[in-house]
Amino acid sequence: WTQVRDRGVSPGSCNMHSAEYIPEMREIYVFRGGDGSAYLNDVHAFNIDTLTWRKVETFGSLPEPRADHASAYMHETKEMFVFGGWNGSTRLNDFYILDTTTSTWRKPAFKGAAPHARAGMTLSAVRDRLYLF
Repeated sequence: WTQVRDRGVSPGSCNMHSAEYIPEMREIYVFRGGDGSAYLNDVHAFNIDTLTWRKVETFGSLPEPRADHASAYMHETKEMFVFGGWNGSTRLNDFYILDTTTSTWRKPAFKGAAPHARAGMTLSAVRDRLYLF
């Protein structure tokens, strides 16, 4: 292990967050969870070539602040998916999609039964499918 000398403004302390590598941008996107005193919903990117942090300005239907959620990145669609978590008073079963090419969030409408509300799970993208564990 080597400690990196990063640049830019780091996201600050956070816990129960998620991180996804966006290969086309050579960045790691961090969807923050809590910071010890509040629940968060901001996105930060770390460029693995320049070792520089930046805050990602997002648009659209932002997810409510949460922690202990799950996320996954789907290369085929260039989208980061966020599911569930904990908002400080209840477990969530909502689902949001961030288009990483436009930084726009959307909340899709689904048919059928949604998964039960939960926190502390994993979400994996395999080919063109998402798997929630």
